[in-house]
Amino acid sequence: MTSTRPTLADRTRAVVERFSFRNLTFAVGIAALLAAMAAVVSLRAPERYESTAVLVIDNPRALAVAGNDGTVNKLDRLRGKYATLASTEAIAGPVAEGLGVPARAIIGSTEVFAAPSTLALVVRARGGEREVAVTRAQAMAEGIVRYVEAEHEENDVPAEHRFVFEVVQPAAFAVQTSPSSERAQEAAGLTFVVALVAAYVVLQMVRAPVVVPAVVPADADDR
Repeated sequence: MTSTRPTLADRTRAVVERFSFRNLTFAVGIAALLAAMAAVVSLRAPERYESTAVLVIDNPRALAVAGNDGTVNKLDRLRGKYATLASTEAIAGPVAEGLGVPARAIIGSTEVFAAPSTLALVVRARGGEREVAVTRAQAMAEGIVRYVEAEHEENDVPAEHRFVFEVVQPAAFAVQTSPSSERAQEAAGLTFVVALVAAYVVLQMVRAPVVVPAVVPADADDR
């Protein structure tokens, strides 16, 4: 009987069929080491802070006389418009100029989005220092207010059709988002699982090769 080199399918099947406690123990050790390293790297990440400001879009006169939800729906759509403009030079440019930084720095460190089921617009800013995060969040919120006011004036919008953005929650403080013990635990847990599976499979694959009997024709001995 002769043997031939096992195929990838043969080796894969062998990994499943030939459980090895020894290889599992080695894999757990490797995974634990890599998980610890991932946690250390996460905890040594640079400090990052995040601050939030909240605006509300309103048109008191139109809402007072509205007979249906048309005005509310229009204001809801307008929130999306200004959330999009906040990530462009139109709004971010003047905000950046006022802070003395490039526009790309403001665009890259701020996020503006419409809060669901409300007429609120949320401004979120990040920075390597608390003061930077707070200053940028507040500046962006105020920048949106000024942009809307200037847009109304430029287009001579009648008073009854004007809406306003009001900052209802100023960016007064910032929370630290990195390094974080929770993120370190998440990184360690994910790394452990991935490394455990990968290490065990590799250790199983490098064991003694699977010997696959060659298929010998029935009439081979008659030749």
